[in-house]
Amino acid sequence: LVDEEQKELVFWTIHHGGGEVLREQRMPVGQGIAGWVATHGRPLIVNDVQGDARFARSFSQKITDATGFHIRAILCVPLWAREKVIGVVEVLNKVSGADFDAEDQNTLMALASYAAIAIENARLYEAVYNGYVDTMKALAATIDAKDPYTRGHSERVTTYAQRTAQQMNLAPDEMAALKYGAILHDIGKIGIDEHILRKPRPLNVREKVVMDSHPAIGANIIEGIRFLKEAQPV
Repeated sequence: LVDEEQKELVFWTIHHGGGEVLREQRMPVGQGIAGWVATHGRPLIVNDVQGDARFARSFSQKITDATGFHIRAILCVPLWAREKVIGVVEVLNKVSGADFDAEDQNTLMALASYAAIAIENARLYEAVYNGYVDTMKALAATIDAKDPYTRGHSERVTTYAQRTAQQMNLAPDEMAALKYGAILHDIGKIGIDEHILRKPRPLNVREKVVMDSHPAIGANIIEGIRFLKEAQPV
């Protein structure tokens, strides 16, 4: 995949052949056969890699040293999404021992088009998800700032809640609900008078009742937000 900020290619998924030795290793965009395809946005068949100047021999040697797998031939196609190359797919050494041909290229191009859509959709989902979480964290930090005594409290509660959930082996959806609920568990303090929040002495009975209402206020605030439906009981 292309890391646009660093202008590098990151080996993201390796299936057979290269093993795990290359996972998340990086190379400059433009280097190697993969880099050429990423730069030019065109598929490439190289059935004799040793005779091609674009071949990244140092990366090939890492694979050979780690697994004994020798790269003889490469078929590489670009991953296009939103009119730009977001990565490439390479296949190495046709199983039959024959050369890669145009039919192989067309097949891989078809698969790559589906892969690019899936990757882009996953990235868009992640961006939206991160936006939600960042907004929640900012809101929680704002509430914590109202009460200097508990500054950073929501972040610590979230950390402890997530660690506890991991030890309990909760299901992913339960862990997500717990995370969101932990981040926002004090959001109801936005409806509590500051003289109660900041009171340096013990609360009286009436003030304690008001303070104890903040979870219900918080639950009411997020009611109707579908993304937080499972977090509301928390």
